[in-house]
Amino acid sequence: MASPSPAALAPLPGAPKGCRRCDRLVAYRRQSRQDHPEWYNGAVGPWGDLNARLLILGLAPGLKGANRTGRVFTGDGSGTFLFSHLLQTGWVSGRYKDDGIDSLSPNKVMIANIVACVPPENKPTADEVRNCQPFIKRLVSKLPHVKAILCLGHLAHNACLDTFQIARKSAPFAHGACFTPNKSPLIPAIFDSYHVSRYNTQTGRLTGPMFTEVLDAIRRATQV
Repeated sequence: MASPSPAALAPLPGAPKGCRRCDRLVAYRRQSRQDHPEWYNGAVGPWGDLNARLLILGLAPGLKGANRTGRVFTGDGSGTFLFSHLLQTGWVSGRYKDDGIDSLSPNKVMIANIVACVPPENKPTADEVRNCQPFIKRLVSKLPHVKAILCLGHLAHNACLDTFQIARKSAPFAHGACFTPNKSPLIPAIFDSYHVSRYNTQTGRLTGPMFTEVLDAIRRATQV
């Protein structure tokens, strides 16, 4: 298989490819490397524009998705759904391919996961989420123009609140919800969507129009 695209390996703030903070995730990456040495098999950093107005936070790399290709949300059904709708709404341009070898370009958007390494059964532990929190904090600090954070799913939502030390009970997760913190004008508005996982999109829990509606609301809020 071809190597990941240069965009996948851009020097953006994030966990280093060989991060060793979580023993369980390191072991899982090692096993994946033995099974598929041609895959990326490392901590997957953020992808996007440092002038981003929107930061999208997902859960973690998929085993056959970003863990394979080295670019967030690339290589599986969730990525196909996400990038097709980002293309439709103008947050990215170019052409998406599921191997990451494409012409995709971000337009004022940054995409990352709350956990940088693929977890077994796609389920990171609470400790693994906490171990990655410093990378999310550093990423947000490097995005001076960000106006909104879109959390894909409940876990990303909670991790985002914890990053900004916002009480969870003050902003419960709900698809389509928007929370504007009063604590500081430096904290972006927080939007929620169900995760773009294949399970959610195939069962109809999340439809294309539902997701587009959230993206359009963010566009209006950020005035991009």
